[in-house]
Amino acid sequence: MGYSLEYGGKVDSPDGKDRVLIKINGKQSHAKFYWSDYSRAYMVAPSVTNMLLRDLYISPIQIIPKEEVASRSGKNISLKKNTPHTLNDNVTLLFKGYEMGTHGMNDGTITVAAVIDVLDNNNNVLETIRPTVKMVGDKKEMVPATITQTKDEIFLAGINVEQQSISLKISSNDPNNPHSVKAELLAVEVSIKPLINILWLGTILIILGFFLAGYNYWRKPVV
Repeated sequence: MGYSLEYGGKVDSPDGKDRVLIKINGKQSHAKFYWSDYSRAYMVAPSVTNMLLRDLYISPIQIIPKEEVASRSGKNISLKKNTPHTLNDNVTLLFKGYEMGTHGMNDGTITVAAVIDVLDNNNNVLETIRPTVKMVGDKKEMVPATITQTKDEIFLAGINVEQQSISLKISSNDPNNPHSVKAELLAVEVSIKPLINILWLGTILIILGFFLAGYNYWRKPVV
């Protein structure tokens, strides 16, 4: 639409009605986006930029955390149990099995971790990582594990018990890597409302007409 938009993060408000900072062609604007305990939903008030012939509305939809962005944008690989998988020239991954979390069962929390050995070129174990999936009710949260040597974050994306295999998402922290971790994202709806000022002008004319009619009626002599 000819505008450059930049998300500048959340801005906390003392009254709890937090805002998000949005830069429009370098100029700062704010939109309200906060959780309401009363309505049990996110409350939104759009950023409005008024111009002569149009208004630009930017309405927040969702804040996507950095971890979720990384889990969506990472590289996909599959590992079979006890079958080495070469990640790069220096690191090989070996899927060993699963670990089930026993704590939190009473409150409906279930955790499943994949046990993965990180091997060097001589098949020596450098470390053991455990990317985890945590399920609380119908919500699923992926808790990544980090490979110390490469700083890659590993997300457990899927489990196939029958084939004894897992699917992983690998997100790199190297900014030159196409699978690097991205920053937190803000999803928004952008719309243009044309000729809004004409509506305001019409409203003003109606109000003026009302007062002029009242004034003329008041001045009219009683017969």
